[in-house]
Amino acid sequence: MVKEFKLPELGENIESADIINVLVKVGDRVEKEQSIIEIETDKATIEVPSSVEGVVKEVLVKTGDNVKVGQTIIKVDEAGTGVTKELPAEEKTPAEKKEVKKVETKSEEKPKEKKPAASSGKKEIVEFKVPDLGENIESADVIAVLVKPGDVIEKDQGVIEIETDKATIEVPSSVEGKVVEVLIKPGDKAKAGDVILRV
Repeated sequence: MVKEFKLPELGENIESADIINVLVKVGDRVEKEQSIIEIETDKATIEVPSSVEGVVKEVLVKTGDNVKVGQTIIKVDEAGTGVTKELPAEEKTPAEKKEVKKVETKSEEKPKEKKPAASSGKKEIVEFKVPDLGENIESADVIAVLVKPGDVIEKDQGVIEIETDKATIEVPSSVEGKVVEVLIKPGDKAKAGDVILRV
């Protein structure tokens, strides 16, 4: 059912007002008490709240118009509210159920995935390379090697100490495990991307 929303009484001796802003457009859903237009009278700037709810079918005024009390501002389809409100509610439940199912299956799979990964991780040889050393720094001098074959290292543990033009830096490992081979020694030049050690 289409309902018209008309400009209500604005106060004593105020018969019309200028529209300074239209706050809704065709297709918008409006609720009761939602502001529809902003108007200016001789006395004040007022936001006019809607007395109807539904989907906006027609906006009969625009910014700059002078509107009179009782003039139709918008037309809304009240029937539209029920239908559109119910649909998302119906859609939500299955969607929520699906999300829950996904989360459950993921959490069930995670431990299964982790175990083989952990055991194969022990057998896998991983190379640790010199990371990016910063802008315009292509290489650096190795002043100390902090690990040796057989050592077990953790992520973020310092593995070598290098010196660039700007500073002395301890390079942290991005891998963890047992050191199998150290491919660099003090005095070597280390370039970004060089393999330092195998774990």
